[in-house]
Amino acid sequence: SRPGLSQNFSRVVGGVVGEENGDGDGQVSFKEFEKLASLWHKKLTTQFLACLGGSDHSEVRNALTLLTRIADFFPTAKEHVERLNDEVTKLKSSDMEDLKVLATRYHAQLSLKLPKKPKKSKEEDGGEKKDASNKETSKKLSIGAAPFNPMETDGG
Repeated sequence: SRPGLSQNFSRVVGGVVGEENGDGDGQVSFKEFEKLASLWHKKLTTQFLACLGGSDHSEVRNALTLLTRIADFFPTAKEHVERLNDEVTKLKSSDMEDLKVLATRYHAQLSLKLPKKPKKSKEEDGGEKKDASNKETSKKLSIGAAPFNPMETDGG
């Protein structure tokens, strides 16, 4: 038997990927590997969603713990990120504090993988808006402002 990806995956996964390539060496093509990896990710997502939606406290906690640990690598597909994000958002309002903390932590990690919403342009906002608080801030931060001295009191 050959180790790793040199084996005939069609035999291993019951023909899901395809038959051995024509030269008879049993190696998996990159296209077949991508298809297989996609299948694994889909199945993992389905199982994690089942765990997160379950009623067993330890199963939900363990799923969140594991997902938090592998968040840098899984999920990779946008659809899977969105589905897991929806389920974790529900858990953030859990009655159990430990699940709420774990769900909030994982939600923060997932939100890094979600596509960023584009900022509205000035035209979409209805033109330029003058913000008085921004004017005050710019005055306070001007070059002519007095240097900060924490030892001085402002009389209050």
